[in-house]
Amino acid sequence: MIAGRVGAALAANIGAMRVTDQISALRSLAIDPMRMQVTPRILAGIIGFPILVALSDILGVFGGFAVCVGKLGFTAVPYIHATVEALKYNDVFIGLIKAAVFGFMVTLFACYYGYKSPSLRIRGLKKSFGNREILRGVDLDVPPGTSTVIIGGSGTGKSVLLRCLLGLETPDAGSIEIDGIDVLSCRPALAEALRAEMGMLFQNAALFDSISIVENIVFALNALPRIQYLRQKARYALHDGEKPKLLKPPSREALLEEAASLLKRVGLKMDVVRDLYPSSASGGMQRRIGIARTMALKPGILLLDEPTAGLDPVMVAVIDELIQKAGGNLRTTTLMITHDMVSARRVGDRAAMLYEGKIIWNGKIDRLLSSGNPVVEQFTHGLLNGPINTDFISEKKEGR
Repeated sequence: MIAGRVGAALAANIGAMRVTDQISALRSLAIDPMRMQVTPRILAGIIGFPILVALSDILGVFGGFAVCVGKLGFTAVPYIHATVEALKYNDVFIGLIKAAVFGFMVTLFACYYGYKSPSLRIRGLKKSFGNREILRGVDLDVPPGTSTVIIGGSGTGKSVLLRCLLGLETPDAGSIEIDGIDVLSCRPALAEALRAEMGMLFQNAALFDSISIVENIVFALNALPRIQYLRQKARYALHDGEKPKLLKPPSREALLEEAASLLKRVGLKMDVVRDLYPSSASGGMQRRIGIARTMALKPGILLLDEPTAGLDPVMVAVIDELIQKAGGNLRTTTLMITHDMVSARRVGDRAAMLYEGKIIWNGKIDRLLSSGNPVVEQFTHGLLNGPINTDFISEKKEGR
């Protein structure tokens, strides 16, 4: 019981440090988190568990003494002699060694799971519209700090899945855990605070066409204090953070300066786009502005819905590089939907295939084109024949 509590506490502590960017802060200071956080805990387990065992043995001896002398009428001297004769120092030594090994194993696995627990865990997610089942039990883990790509045919529910994650659609069943908390069953205020970690790049960027390009980014920067307040609320609710405070919004000059910096990151100059509106921008420029607006919110989890759809190959490469840089600079966990296999392999660390409302394959990106799954093979190689139904193509030809 003690080992279980210690292990759970260690995992929760390191997991909370990862959630609140304390691990990232150590890395930014050129300090190895493994050496700073994991090694001391493992040493504490190796030393502390034998001490706990020794204290338990001593308490056991004194407890037996109290019972034998106080309740059973034994005298002290025979009890002490019997205890000394029964005591084998070799057994004590082996017991302490076992405790040290056990302490090492408990702390090692606890630290491992604290570091590796997924930022996003989806289990049994279902969603229907009327009689039509879209999601039929989606299971997916998105490890922290990694980029996961979801592929699948049109109409298979990929965008619906992202909308469920954002809270724009309410699932019929299942769970969505953000850093270990199910946002579908926790308090609404906590769910809103946890979802504040998410940033979304919608299809076609979804820029506000009634305001200028610069004002689109300023709009997001104005929302940042409230979003940071919600993130602080989530950390405070999880007992790992200071009491949340709503920060004052920056000055207009500071907002414009930050907007110019964000535009520069995506290869745009403030002087060029200052008076432009989204309708004046090309598709590629709109996606870049959308990325800049999303980066303004400093998300911990970045969701991308077909960010390169309809773009030429050169612009696809530009957008992919910006997504990689955004994820790397912000140390975000990325979940991207795409049909583009080149883009998927360029951006993703892992890939998952959504087919008939379920994740049918999930693995490392370098296995995507050689997964061994017939559905994935047909989709990724663009084959006409295979498990995916293409009868509508032949029907269309016959109708000509």
